[in-house]
Amino acid sequence: MRRRWPAAVRTAPERRLVRPGFQKKIAACHALAYQEPCLYTMKREASMPQSSWDKRLEGLQKVIMKPIRFNDLRLTLIDAVDARHEPGWHAGEHRHPWFEYNYVSEGCLQTSFGSASFLTEAGSFFLIPPGVTHSNRNAGTEADDGFCLRWQIENAADDAAADKAASNFYPAFLRTMSAVRPYAIPNDLLAGKMDQFFSSDSVASQQLALLDWLLLMYENWNDTAEMPPAINTREEILVRQATLYLSEYYAEPITVSELAASLNISYRHLARLFHRITGVTLNEKLNDLRMNQARILLRGTDLAIKEIACAVGFPNEFYFSSLFRRTAFITPSEYRRRHKNSRLPAE
Repeated sequence: MRRRWPAAVRTAPERRLVRPGFQKKIAACHALAYQEPCLYTMKREASMPQSSWDKRLEGLQKVIMKPIRFNDLRLTLIDAVDARHEPGWHAGEHRHPWFEYNYVSEGCLQTSFGSASFLTEAGSFFLIPPGVTHSNRNAGTEADDGFCLRWQIENAADDAAADKAASNFYPAFLRTMSAVRPYAIPNDLLAGKMDQFFSSDSVASQQLALLDWLLLMYENWNDTAEMPPAINTREEILVRQATLYLSEYYAEPITVSELAASLNISYRHLARLFHRITGVTLNEKLNDLRMNQARILLRGTDLAIKEIACAVGFPNEFYFSSLFRRTAFITPSEYRRRHKNSRLPAE
């Protein structure tokens, strides 16, 4: 059956659709898995000392999954976790559909981006753009410590239609931040902004501090970064239409072949175009949308894991739990317990 495009998409492809609310009964669907090896788990052994960042990161939980809007940019912090690793720790090659900022405060980490390998020592950080395959390992004889922030950015031009001058920031920000930098970066420039981020009390002040911190990073790199090629307007529209379609129907039994047919292009062409522009595959994007909605339901409702799995498009609770652990590094139940004091209203 050919799926009908939502009216908002048919009349204005650039318009963002609000994700559908929770549906208690959903038809069985094909679950599309990430095409990557099984990832390591970040669950700390009981005997491992506590990270020095545990308490400071607790204050950030209230801004997780709360979008921040700046011009045509929509920024969402999706996780903030401590990253303490004992000697011998290793994470094999993997990738993810979000930006990942890794700061090392003690010890050192060895990271590989393909054939490039570099060392990150205390007081430095590295940024992993979406879709970049990488691996990490403890590089010393002692434990390393630090923290990890994960965020996503989206095009919010539909919310800024009246402000044409603000509609070109997102592409520039995405190109600059997505440039692969296979090296460690001293945190001197960002240190003051980072302290402000952690010390802010209210949600609004923390969101402003986070945005200010990322804008400083962007401005510092904007003039010197090796930019990826600019995106063709027609190609960008196709990618945005595909994203809108996935955002609207992620909880239903959809396939990416059906999506390509709705856009009147071949699946192969759409798959290559989407991966080239976004850095992730269509399947990865679909699962990312599902996992983000699952986080919202885990934080904001008391629904059973099985109900949440069905609500986000997975008829198999065990497959859902396995995929959630591979992408969030903890189980759904552990995620809910971690955020039990920072409940969000479900969408």
